[in-house]
Amino acid sequence: MAIDLLAQHQVTSVQRVKTRPSSNSSSCYCRVPLIKLAVLSLVLLLLPHQGVSLDVYAGADARFTWPTSSSCLHWQFGISNQNKDDFVSSGVMMEWFQGRSKVLCAPNDTDTIYKGRLYFYGDFTSCSGVVEIRNASVVDEKSYLVKIRTSSSPLSPSASWDLNVKVAPAFTSSLSSSRDVAENDDVTVTCSASGRPAPNITWVNKTSGSPVAHGTGSATLSLLKIQRHQAGVYQCQAINDVGRGAITQAITINVQFYQQKKTAPVRACM
Repeated sequence: MAIDLLAQHQVTSVQRVKTRPSSNSSSCYCRVPLIKLAVLSLVLLLLPHQGVSLDVYAGADARFTWPTSSSCLHWQFGISNQNKDDFVSSGVMMEWFQGRSKVLCAPNDTDTIYKGRLYFYGDFTSCSGVVEIRNASVVDEKSYLVKIRTSSSPLSPSASWDLNVKVAPAFTSSLSSSRDVAENDDVTVTCSASGRPAPNITWVNKTSGSPVAHGTGSATLSLLKIQRHQAGVYQCQAINDVGRGAITQAITINVQFYQQKKTAPVRACM
């Protein structure tokens, strides 16, 4: 059963626990190692956490899944900060508290880019389920985080994702179907395409089947002092790793040249 999330969210504070060092004199022998350990822990804490890379095609649904936690009391899902340890300001998109009969959503959801696209599937009372962002687009490409509080642990990060939205290549402009040039002229034709990731562009001589130019995002076919044997069809191919074949467009280069007339030899006077 899918729940279309449209309600106001609440955020609870997290209790902080203070600890005192032991008065036991034996702890003096461990002071230096403990200091080193504390410094190391602080460094690890400050380092950004690595999120799971989640790749989807533009127009597909992005699905975020996390494991079940026992004794679930509270969970939140939303847009993560750079360190993957908390949400950005106003970044909580949905949450559930123990005793609630439904999942709550961030305020003013009707005014956000997620309007009508945010759904939850699963058993929210066990802190498990699937959050779905439907019809994903480039504007959804962010880091996302889920935080869980149980009877034995405070509200803390449980899983994080880096959403990558891939877009199939598309030519930014169309080529002319043909071009007439004079022999020994210079010919340059640029082919460009957009996509995520940026597509690889290749010019191919269709007569020989050989690639003649390469580039990322764009490539220029350059034929300096073109000769008649170089006339023919040149195809531009664009492809990225979205999982589809290359898109193509072509131009025919016609080389104009002048043939010298042969004259019959003139017999010299006798």
